[in-house]
Amino acid sequence: MAAIVGYFDVKKQLPETTLKTMLSAAYVPSACDETSWKTEFSGLGVVEQKSDTANVYESAETARIVMTGEFESLEVGDVMPRLDHMTDQQIALLRGGFIWGLMDEAQQRFFIVNDHFGRHPLYIVKYKEAVLFATQIKVLLAALPVKPELDKQAVAMMLSIGEMVGNQTLVSGITTMAAGSVLSIDAKGMQQHQYWQYSYQQDFSKNKKQAIAEIGSALEQSVYRAVKQSDTLTVPLSGGLDSRFILGLANKEKQVHAYTWGVPGCRDLIYAKKTSQKINCAHDLFEFAPNYLQDYADKGVWITEGQIPVVNFHVLPYVDRLTEDGNLTLLDGYAGDAVLGGNFIKPAWFNHSNQAEVADNLWDWRLNSTVKQFQQSKEVSGFLKEAKPLFTQTYAEYQSETSMDAVMAFLMDNRVRRVTVGGTEIFRTQFEVKQPFMDVDLMKAINSVPHEWRKRHRLYVDVLKHAAPDVAAVAWQRTCIPVSSPYVFSWLSLAGQKAYREARKVMPLPDLMGNDSPSQFGMWFRGDLRGYVESVLFSEQSYERGVFPMALLEQAWEKHLTNEIDASAFLGAAMSIELFARLFIDDLQGNIQRFS
Repeated sequence: MAAIVGYFDVKKQLPETTLKTMLSAAYVPSACDETSWKTEFSGLGVVEQKSDTANVYESAETARIVMTGEFESLEVGDVMPRLDHMTDQQIALLRGGFIWGLMDEAQQRFFIVNDHFGRHPLYIVKYKEAVLFATQIKVLLAALPVKPELDKQAVAMMLSIGEMVGNQTLVSGITTMAAGSVLSIDAKGMQQHQYWQYSYQQDFSKNKKQAIAEIGSALEQSVYRAVKQSDTLTVPLSGGLDSRFILGLANKEKQVHAYTWGVPGCRDLIYAKKTSQKINCAHDLFEFAPNYLQDYADKGVWITEGQIPVVNFHVLPYVDRLTEDGNLTLLDGYAGDAVLGGNFIKPAWFNHSNQAEVADNLWDWRLNSTVKQFQQSKEVSGFLKEAKPLFTQTYAEYQSETSMDAVMAFLMDNRVRRVTVGGTEIFRTQFEVKQPFMDVDLMKAINSVPHEWRKRHRLYVDVLKHAAPDVAAVAWQRTCIPVSSPYVFSWLSLAGQKAYREARKVMPLPDLMGNDSPSQFGMWFRGDLRGYVESVLFSEQSYERGVFPMALLEQAWEKHLTNEIDASAFLGAAMSIELFARLFIDDLQGNIQRFS
């Protein structure tokens, strides 16, 4: 997670020490070097990390180039491309996750490009007529001469759906760089445009068997590009499909070490172990203790910068341990389900002519269950009025041939980019992270198949059985039967589990499916973590801050404690916001020292 920082200030409205302040605020736990340049009008710096490939390139006396991530499409010995000399079409041919930045001293400008999917965040803020940018929010907050404020609309969005949309952040005035974009900063200001966007074009004439082979081949090529420069690999392995697919393909090419974590007896531990045994790869398992969140929540929010609820910090206790084996390249099954199809494919979104109704349907799908229960209350309706219009407006920006096409583009660019990347940032504190599912060639192969094929993971399972039949032969945590089983058996398993859950609501049946999650925050919040939750959400600080609907939090907490509802996801989002405020706004300098 090399940190890139910079500013452009022709009118000298920023302090002279701005670049030094920005570099000192960057959080890079395994930093190995620091490089910076300063001119009369600008500054650019990078804090390098030992797990990364090269971060600094000087192509000419007045051109300073920095980069985090890599171009996986380049071979060893290839010359670093000058993206400022390339067309949008040429940039779109690059592969890999990256941010590439140029400070051109001669032309007094910055030229910055990120990858197609925005896998590395870049935050941007204006101060008067100056522009500051960095890969970490904390860097901008440290450098700004004014006290930051929480963005109330972003807070409302986090409480409503547990994530943010578009390019908003928890800090008013700070935005993220849109995915697949080119950003130019000069004396005329900022100009930004996208060189690539998600596009879906169903081809109903496609041969399904041929399409499965093409998709499998595209993923195999993506994995090959990701691992070709590494001898050994780290793979976080759950009991689901994404990580086992990546593991199965990587294990054909390289030596792999897999790791799994969860509560004792959970399905992830059970089926991940079976998967690793099937392909005979090294595998370590770690069992959660409930108090891990109390020990690590501050650090998790410091790393993820408020992007995700605290209940999603599963890997945090173990990321340092994973590096002890020396495998600093990590393959992440990031977004496999979203890319290949499954949970994002809903019949209600197929060929719907009324986009407003689709947006309402999407909103209802994302809306937190606790918020739904209280949405008639005055407090809830108040923050929903802040969040829902922005959600609807953001969805309306995705115009496609069909409603399902637009939904997929919206969810990939928002749900995936803004949420899934949060866990990846934790890995990046120690690893160079590769994400084979986020590959343009793979997207091209998938985005022409009929959406109908992708419903309920059917296409996904077919591709997995074709490209990695060994791991497909192992049961997965969702159905508890082998992935390669006939689809009707998987359907029966899921239907049976759903029926049993409904029956437990009215009958005193034992919880036979309590092991389907790797964590148990609902129970932990009522027990071991009760005091910690109360110290975060119901402290004098929280009440005085004035951004939370405190009456709602109190009601949700009371019903959670009596086991009437499971409000852990809602409470977890609120905890992330409150901890973000304490760490980044109340005492930023103290926490920079604390975590440095």
